[in-house]
Amino acid sequence: LSSPLLFRPAVSSGNSIYIPYWGNKIGYIDELHISKIQRTDEEIKTRVITKITSANPTISDSNTLILDHFNSVSNGETVGTTNYIDGLTGLDKVIDFSSAGNYNIYPVNANITNAGTVEMWAYLNSYNKGLLTINWSKYYSSPSGGYVFHLGVDSNGNIKLSGWSSVVNNDFISKSAVPLNSWTHIAVSWGDSTKIYINGVADTVSVLPFRPSVYS
Repeated sequence: LSSPLLFRPAVSSGNSIYIPYWGNKIGYIDELHISKIQRTDEEIKTRVITKITSANPTISDSNTLILDHFNSVSNGETVGTTNYIDGLTGLDKVIDFSSAGNYNIYPVNANITNAGTVEMWAYLNSYNKGLLTINWSKYYSSPSGGYVFHLGVDSNGNIKLSGWSSVVNNDFISKSAVPLNSWTHIAVSWGDSTKIYINGVADTVSVLPFRPSVYS
């Protein structure tokens, strides 16, 4: 599946990342990992296999921008009342976003315009929800102007990427649905191409890069 349009969220330094979309009640999230490079297929696959076989946490490296294990505390700014519950075996706690109004904010301290990867383990309890959003400033409620990058699931459970810019407004959607009430590894990456992964497998690939654009 390819898109005839470029996907241009603004993710230059100074923006903020929100998980989930300003307080959507989505379920549980663990091992949020955001990188400033496009991770390879093998890296994504290995990360999932490692979780399944030995349940080791994600390891930070020089290309990691944000890594949050949610082990009873978050390194993001927490808004609302956030709880932590037992998660995947060996991964200690996970963050509970099953109630509305709770979310985390992380600053974007690097320019990931040309390449980036977002990964997380998600246990979804409903569809048609926003999982992660990037906006050009910090807000404590959803602004009327929308967002510049959005990762979510549509009403059918398919992963959906969308963005806003002065040039284009378009969506990029996975072929497969994320199951409800089950731990699933979700990843998206952009660089030479744009890919959506479900449990380590590239489910949808765009031959045109959905590259974020820089907004000053």
